[in-house]
Amino acid sequence: MSNFLKYKLATISLSLTILALIPLFSSSFNAPNKWEKWRALTWDDFRGVAKPFSKWGATIQSNVFVEYDSVENQYKAYSAMNQNHSWKSRPRYLSDYLLNHEQYHFNITEYFSRKMNWLIEKQDFSDDDISGLLSEIRRDERHLQKEYDDESAHGLNWGVQRYWEFRIDSLLSSSQECCGKLEEGLGIKIYLPYTDTKNSKWKNGTDDMDMYWLEKYDMMLSFSIIKSETISNIDKPEDSDGMEIYNYDWDSLAVLSVKDDTLAFSKRVTAVDTLDYKIIEDLWIKEEGRMYRLSAEYPNRANHQKGFLRIVNSYFNSFELLEE
Repeated sequence: MSNFLKYKLATISLSLTILALIPLFSSSFNAPNKWEKWRALTWDDFRGVAKPFSKWGATIQSNVFVEYDSVENQYKAYSAMNQNHSWKSRPRYLSDYLLNHEQYHFNITEYFSRKMNWLIEKQDFSDDDISGLLSEIRRDERHLQKEYDDESAHGLNWGVQRYWEFRIDSLLSSSQECCGKLEEGLGIKIYLPYTDTKNSKWKNGTDDMDMYWLEKYDMMLSFSIIKSETISNIDKPEDSDGMEIYNYDWDSLAVLSVKDDTLAFSKRVTAVDTLDYKIIEDLWIKEEGRMYRLSAEYPNRANHQKGFLRIVNSYFNSFELLEE
């Protein structure tokens, strides 16, 4: 077969393929908008036609909208996704991890709708003001969406993806007074994006321990309050009499570093568990009659530690000793 004939057959085949795809693209492009308000997504929500030759497995189209509530006599913002213009590729490329990445795109949109409602509640806006405010909100939302995809490499960087989930959850919880801060009336404040932390208490002689922990983002974040009569008699955390604060003598555990932290009487310990392939970061803070321990455990994967470490630093930096 001559090269000319091969070229001609290839051209005809490509043309027929394009002609077959045109109705699909047309139906997707001209499909009526089907907006669904913010909630947990499933793959059934992605009803658009997948873009050909795209290297991505899915795309969500979402936006912030404003409507007038005649009952409450004010504007209200909400977020929604366009199901007919959100698409997914072939089933073999779909996964819970990818769906979760798209969910957090939707969560970003939801955060900006809450931000707009917060601004609306602060002052009265005219119709023109609302229109201008909506344009600003949408611009900022698009900017954060791009930053999310750029930093996480569209979710391909696992550790950074988890950091962005932590960051977006933190933004969402900041819009709800009930969420995000853990205060025990003990003169301290600690921040976690969720209030559904687990809690346990136990007593050993004169020592009381109260522990909270959250298992999310492929890691565990925990916070312990240790109350003991012996603590008031010590000058430094490592001098604790019988409390074994630095109990890092497991066979599989190797302490990498022990550093003074910026807070008074505080130490930051980094260790690696060679059996479970995880990093353990502890921050110990001593106060009169109490010892606080902030701890984080995350996977020991060299290419992904940066994202997990950003979560740890944000969590540790949220600790605050309040004036009584």
